Amino acid sequence: GERAGVVGELDPLVATRLDLPERVAVLEIDVAVASAHAAAGATYRDVPRYPPVRRDLAFVLDAGVPAGDVRRALEEAGGELLGSALLFDVFEGPPLPVGKKSLAFSLDIRATDRTLTDEEADAVVSAIVASLRHQLGAELRSG
Repeated sequence: GERAGVVGELDPLVATRLDLPERVAVLEIDVAVASAHAAAGATYRDVPRYPPVRRDLAFVLDAGVPAGDVRRALEEAGGELLGSALLFDVFEGPPLPVGKKSLAFSLDIRATDRTLTDEEADAVVSAIVASLRHQLGAELRSG
């Protein structure tokens, strides 16, 4: 509820006078407010010994569903074997129906004690797809 900063676009005339590109973003952060809400301490993890199984999944869902909600549901469904989920593409327009969008995530699936088999990774992907279908009405995009 506190204002921690402001972001906006610099007036193009000011940018020109400063010999900057026409479109420049400006950000001001109140460090005192931001630090008051920061986590108390840093957490560290060992560098993983075992490689991830990487999968890219794209979901088609209603355009009004926030990407953050999709990511949270994805992480919950992926459980402890989901190392990371990075949103790398948002798409709207043909061939998708009006009112729909596609969100594509790159997933790192891994265990801390072994290299996962394809079957184990496929089970995580299946759980994610089923959960997102049930919770958000998302469908796995193919092609």
